[in-house]
Amino acid sequence: MAIPAPALTPRTLKTVDQYLAMERPALERHTFLDGDILVMAGESDAHGDISVNLLGGLVPQLKGTSCRASTKDSKIRSALAPLTGHGSKGLFFYPDIVVICGELEHHDAYRDIILNPKPSLKSCRRPPKPSIAAKNSPACKPAIRR
Repeated sequence: MAIPAPALTPRTLKTVDQYLAMERPALERHTFLDGDILVMAGESDAHGDISVNLLGGLVPQLKGTSCRASTKDSKIRSALAPLTGHGSKGLFFYPDIVVICGELEHHDAYRDIILNPKPSLKSCRRPPKPSIAAKNSPACKPAIRR
């Protein structure tokens, strides 16, 4: 006798406002991706070691710039998010390491979500033949393979 398959429940997308209302008081952390809320897993010792080693190598490269590094305690909003919070599009997450340049920009008055880590490697993208300046730029060294 066959066992009937469990009925699939339809996926309910959450809005940004619903996510933030749940996330701000939560003891565990969650990622929000276009209406889906996912519980974040803990990290292994090796993962923690890699993050610390990367951060240790990154901080000296940021000295003398308007940039600073932050760790997994910083919540980031990436991609476009609706201004009203009623929509379900957007990405909120806690990266292991993030570089923030310039003055901090925040999602709202709570000032607990950072907006301004805008990914850009424009100045570091490898031209057909890397220039000597690009090869010697400390900011571009991670982007140029030797």
